[in-house]
Amino acid sequence: MNEINFLQPIMLSIGELRGIVEKEFKIVKSYYAMGTNIPTFIVERIGDAKKLNGAFNRVQEEVSSKETFALLREVVKTERLKLDTSKYLSLKFIPARKEGKSRTWLNVVLLIATIGTVFIAATFNLWSDPLYFPNFINTMPGLFFLISYTLAILGIIGIHELGHLFAARRHRIKSTLPFFIPFIPPIGTMGAVIIQKTPPKNRDELFDLGLSGPLAGFIISLIVAIIGFLISGIFLKMDYMSALMTIYSRLPIWLAGPPIHDWVNVSSNSPDPLIFYLLSWALTKSPVSVSPTALNLIAFNNSSMYVTVLHTITFAAWIGFFVTGLNLMPISQLDGGHVIRALLGNKYYKYASYVALVVLFLINFIFAILVLALSRFNLTHPGPLNDVTPLSKSRKIISIVFFVILVMTIPLGSLLFMY
Repeated sequence: MNEINFLQPIMLSIGELRGIVEKEFKIVKSYYAMGTNIPTFIVERIGDAKKLNGAFNRVQEEVSSKETFALLREVVKTERLKLDTSKYLSLKFIPARKEGKSRTWLNVVLLIATIGTVFIAATFNLWSDPLYFPNFINTMPGLFFLISYTLAILGIIGIHELGHLFAARRHRIKSTLPFFIPFIPPIGTMGAVIIQKTPPKNRDELFDLGLSGPLAGFIISLIVAIIGFLISGIFLKMDYMSALMTIYSRLPIWLAGPPIHDWVNVSSNSPDPLIFYLLSWALTKSPVSVSPTALNLIAFNNSSMYVTVLHTITFAAWIGFFVTGLNLMPISQLDGGHVIRALLGNKYYKYASYVALVVLFLINFIFAILVLALSRFNLTHPGPLNDVTPLSKSRKIISIVFFVILVMTIPLGSLLFMY
């Protein structure tokens, strides 16, 4: 939501606002909130949720041209005013921050930088993959791998953000173009973000805005993962070990990965999401024996003469699932925070966010730290402008999809294995 200066007066007087509000609501009392310049109206509650939402939207549409937002909330204890709070609502008007100049050049610069870091990450993975190294490094198949891997990553991240943009445009929520985030190999990117210039008007819009991106990104990641599993292969363990030894003989240790004697621990601790184990069972009829997060290192606790080697393109899908799981955590203004805030309301959202964070620390400590960093160590959520009208029944049912994807994409192991 836009930043709010509670001491800054809005462009409309309380008399002008009264004329707007009384077109849709019956006003009981109007005043300036104590210690602020916020015009506040106590209005009678409209029982029908659809009519209430429509009335609020018309008020908001009328004041939006004056850089003003309307906030519809339950009457809190400090505003009881000897009234039955179940029959009344609080309607406040706050100033919106003026929109700054468009920074499209920054979107372009970050996109180019991310393309570069993803391409470098693809090269990192190519040089560390026995299926390609050393025969395909300077060949057309190697170049095709670099390009396809880069496109897979950017496609997954891009589709995720397009999902958000589609929801924002559909609900007329002003937002920026995606800001891509470059990152070091072997990941290459930490996803992308769009910045809302105007907040969602109600819980339905907040829900759509939060779920649309992860849902789109998950679908594309799933497609890439299935392709990766289908083009993976089964190799003799000795042949694969020989290829790995070739890597160690030609690459510096920082690029080749951990020592051979650590590979068992690496493979068993790799933070793969549940969806990878399900895909492995469905498409290879065996548990994942080579993890994409371990740079295709072998699990030596497998007594078989053969090993299933996942194609490195599955790592692109892993990144997609990783970013999806990261964004779906029900914390602050992450995508999952939007969904849970819309579903549960402010009171129960707080409990859900604290419980989620504790569980996350138990499942994956590093992942939890990343979530906190992305939320700027702030678990609060401002909610939509109209926080009274409940989420629609259809979206409550669709929220099952949110929980399923969340469980499927949270990395189950510890990222500490990489160090």
